[in-house]
Amino acid sequence: MMLGPTGTGKTLLMRTIAKLLEVPLAITDCTPLTQAGYVGEDADSCIQRLLVNADYDVARAEMGIVVLDECDKIARQTSPHHGRDVSGEGVQQALLQIIEGTTLNIQAKADRARTYGGSNSSGASAGGKETFTIDTSNILFILSGAFVGLDKVIRNRVSKNSMGFNAIIREDEEEQLAQSPRATTNELEKRSVLEQVETQDLATYGLIPELIGRVPIVCTLSGLTESDLLRVLTEPKNALVRQYEHTFRMFGVELKFTDGALRAIARLAVKQGTGARALKGIMSRLLMNVNFEAPESSTRYVIITEKVVETFQARREADRVLPLYYSRGQSNYFHTDLAKENETEPEEKKRAEDVAGLACRPRRRGGRSPRADSAGRRRAHNRI
Repeated sequence: MMLGPTGTGKTLLMRTIAKLLEVPLAITDCTPLTQAGYVGEDADSCIQRLLVNADYDVARAEMGIVVLDECDKIARQTSPHHGRDVSGEGVQQALLQIIEGTTLNIQAKADRARTYGGSNSSGASAGGKETFTIDTSNILFILSGAFVGLDKVIRNRVSKNSMGFNAIIREDEEEQLAQSPRATTNELEKRSVLEQVETQDLATYGLIPELIGRVPIVCTLSGLTESDLLRVLTEPKNALVRQYEHTFRMFGVELKFTDGALRAIARLAVKQGTGARALKGIMSRLLMNVNFEAPESSTRYVIITEKVVETFQARREADRVLPLYYSRGQSNYFHTDLAKENETEPEEKKRAEDVAGLACRPRRRGGRSPRADSAGRRRAHNRI
């Protein structure tokens, strides 16, 4: 089971693992799953998708990976009408035998099945469909989800309810987690609340104990930091910065972002709290006017600075800082200004760090230097 906030790359991680292992992968959204006999998809539809992605090769499908995404949506719900929970507990019970290991009969179209069908196909049946028998014992099942609200369940378990003037307030989350035997002082800054999860927390959230027991490994993904989002913007082959630069290059325009602008975009994405998915929306809104103004004009060079990123969401247009536009014969000015922008930003950052360091410098107790304290002790010794 994989836990983590949205936009941390859970699905991308599973696709990368399946690509490296060269095994078929099926990603199934648990939201439309319902209990057998009700409107919606059955639980065995994930195995059917895996068979399709394996090109109806039963041997490859039996060694594949099934990702049950958004599995927190099938948590048990308490209905005031005491009705049957067909999309919650009913789906969890239907997944028990599939995850544990069973034999399923999957139907497929006859023409497609004859092309790829193997020795485990039982021939065409009525209705023009062929049945495949798949053993799920060797299939890797991965449950992933954001589990919104699980952190509150963990805090309620970790915190100690007390009263009085010296009582520990529940809002002091870091102190509460520090009292846990699983957290240490050095690791506290790197750990998230979800890393303190236990099986009883998942049961309280709404997962049945039988399903929790069949998923013995639980790992958590921490939210992406500003440095992580900055790497997502620039390092991958299909990074957003490279995509926009290539798109503008097709229209004869060279687009460049300063280092401060990229850091400002990462800071905005962190504030939105949606992980790497926020970068696409920020970039599209930031370059909306440039997309209409730069192509098919005399503009050949565009620079996006930090001030442009910080002010493009201002309500008044007068408060927004416009990007720097350069025509065809101003390439020297373009490269000079770009170098100046990248040089001045580290100096301002260093100056801010120096000021912060002076403010955080520890003060001597009583305002006296160690030399004055030692002289005072010598005088007191002489008097004695």
